[in-house]
Amino acid sequence: MVISQDTSLYQQLQQALGRLLPVSVAPLLGPADLTFGQIRQQAVQALYDDVARLHPEAGRHYWTAHTWRTCMWVPVYSTVLAFEHHRCMVDPRQLQVHFAEGLAKQVHLPESAFTLADPNEPTAAAALSESLENVRLALDAITPVAAKLAGRHTADSVLAAILLYYHDLPQFDTNHIRTRGQMWLDAMGLRAESGYLDIDMSSFGLPDRLSLNRRVCCQYFRCPNVVLCSNCPKIPMEQRLPLLAREWAEHDRTHAETDT
Repeated sequence: MVISQDTSLYQQLQQALGRLLPVSVAPLLGPADLTFGQIRQQAVQALYDDVARLHPEAGRHYWTAHTWRTCMWVPVYSTVLAFEHHRCMVDPRQLQVHFAEGLAKQVHLPESAFTLADPNEPTAAAALSESLENVRLALDAITPVAAKLAGRHTADSVLAAILLYYHDLPQFDTNHIRTRGQMWLDAMGLRAESGYLDIDMSSFGLPDRLSLNRRVCCQYFRCPNVVLCSNCPKIPMEQRLPLLAREWAEHDRTHAETDT
């Protein structure tokens, strides 16, 4: 991410996050559906009910997974990306989200949520973990969501955020990405809950890549006319690896066309 140096740190971070997340510099229009420092049971219930309304045939396993992932991924990505981009700490308790159609549609992080004071992964991870556990407890009062299951979804998002940030920065190799990902998982107490797969790209004449080695299914396949995700743990590894290699080859081709 190339950000203008003629702007304030806050503006730089908003630009960086806004390219990857539905982050808005302007405050939300109306009250936030969810503020992570003040979890409202009604807000989580409303999101869960909305997901169930939109996908009635998918069932409780999908409704639960989708609600958790919708609440969880924005604070995870905001925290990880702000730290990796500028070694900046995010206070996830100040993160405000507006939901619509079962998705996080608008996100606002006030300037007071960012700080450069003594940035380190354990401190950032502890604040993030505390906020996420409060959300999980609120959701668990609506529908059972085990800490182990929630942790695996969270670990997937942590590693996905790292991969998203670094994978098109050629100065960082796969060892660097793997190291940064493992550092975050360790800091959050999620060491074994997700990982990376080495993707051999030699048949495409491309550098090797990494993809998620997920240990939990997002349950999206329960929706009509949907196939398993390419990195789904339900797909046998001998089928998953070539599928992921083809996806990376298509990504690199598209990325090269965009740059020309």
